[in-house]
Amino acid sequence: MSETRADDTLIAYKKDGQEVAQGTVGEGEVTIDNLTPATSYAEGDFLVAFSDKDGVSHKVAVPAFTTEPQLVESFTLNPEAISGTEGSTVDIQVATIDPADATDNVVKATSKDLSIATIDWNDNAKTYQAHLIKAGTTEFDWTSEDGNASVKQVVTVEAKPAPVASTAPASTSASTSSSPAQPSSANPAQA
Repeated sequence: MSETRADDTLIAYKKDGQEVAQGTVGEGEVTIDNLTPATSYAEGDFLVAFSDKDGVSHKVAVPAFTTEPQLVESFTLNPEAISGTEGSTVDIQVATIDPADATDNVVKATSKDLSIATIDWNDNAKTYQAHLIKAGTTEFDWTSEDGNASVKQVVTVEAKPAPVASTAPASTSASTSSSPAQPSSANPAQA
């Protein structure tokens, strides 16, 4: 083994001795890829040793550590924008989350103007639901639970159309009589 480690490579092994990663010569670091996000590993689950032209040093246990969570990098919504009339509701789904193995794939939404539109979770349909309240434009701000990704969704609410007034013509049939009413008899022969 070299005295300065300038010619050495740090190698990582599983506790069963299988090599899993090799660092760069002279850096004294090694990165183990493909670990499960947000997972605790016990001391000794991994071992490290230096290697050079003369051989491999004694393997040393890596202290206990926890991997970082896999953060949401991006997500998309369906529909991308919302439009409708006052009083209507629109179902919204989180269409994609990237990466698919994000540790926490929950997203939340808030409305910039609650007087125009609100949003809530519809547990029965497993979708979000926008409630369009009054005419105007606002945005829903969507953010991943981990805070790493966000989307703005435009919401346009149109006024309800005014009710159509009835244009039925007035009745043209009327009965008028200029003579006084005559009594009638059920039996005309008695007159």
